[in-house]
Amino acid sequence: MYFLNERYRRRQMLIRQNNEHSVERAFSGTKQTMIKGTALHEILNLPSYWSSMAAVPDNGMRVTRHSYGDHPRQYLLCAMPPENKQNHPGQAVIFFHGGAWRFGSPEKFISYAKFFTSLGYTTFLPSYRRLPAFHFSHLHEDLVAMLGMVVNGETSAGKTQKLIAGGMSAGGHMAAILAQDASIWKKAGLSESPMIGLLACGAPLDLDQMPWSPVLLRLAGQRGSKRYQQANPVWHAGQSDARLPVLCIHGTADGLVPATCAHSFVGQAGQNPGANLTFHLIEDGTHLDAGRWVFREDAERHQIIKWLQML
Repeated sequence: MYFLNERYRRRQMLIRQNNEHSVERAFSGTKQTMIKGTALHEILNLPSYWSSMAAVPDNGMRVTRHSYGDHPRQYLLCAMPPENKQNHPGQAVIFFHGGAWRFGSPEKFISYAKFFTSLGYTTFLPSYRRLPAFHFSHLHEDLVAMLGMVVNGETSAGKTQKLIAGGMSAGGHMAAILAQDASIWKKAGLSESPMIGLLACGAPLDLDQMPWSPVLLRLAGQRGSKRYQQANPVWHAGQSDARLPVLCIHGTADGLVPATCAHSFVGQAGQNPGANLTFHLIEDGTHLDAGRWVFREDAERHQIIKWLQML
């Protein structure tokens, strides 16, 4: 079992207390300070995060758009590596955008495709139907349809046999379901799983560790229900005997997705014989810090590149 140390427990208690009380603000002209580890801190830092992602320069990758269903949200972007980059034959990355299952789009997360294509990986950025009009059962259907399109060569990339699932925040949750839920690749008509790795950044990997909210209720239904179980990545980690390589990146001061989500998932997945887990914990890191590697040189970027090279 994977146990939290006492220092970590004390830190999480402090963060929860900060969330429950008012956020301290100190103004000096337009300067504002707020407590790290709160949702407000994360929200106020979103503009600079989006700005930095938008500033990632073009690398010459070739992007095409493909629909895998009739709904406007059922599509994906397929990004092919620049011609001057050596491709990884037969391997590709499927990277899901974040946005609490309600916001975001592949276009806004195109910088992640630039990162992976620069390393030579064909990259798919899927869109999917959103809450509140839809819930997890519909998202599961989208995963089946999207995977079928990718592996059957119905995109400009041709057939892809080995896939790395990745995502940021809610996208990391989608990636974890895709990588672990055997019913998805079976319903897509495959005889075996095409997944060779899972990259989860700031992801809600254990829904039991998430604060109750109307969003979570709409996504997964009541706690203990079949839909809730199927929507919970940690449940799939407990059901699988697979030795899927997993890289989990999470900040200890995440103000949106508690770090206990990652700890719980790693603890459950680590019980599988031969588990291949890498847990990269960012000390004092925020939710957005788990995804800043896409536009800056940091320890997380180097960890991801090293991990990819071992697959």
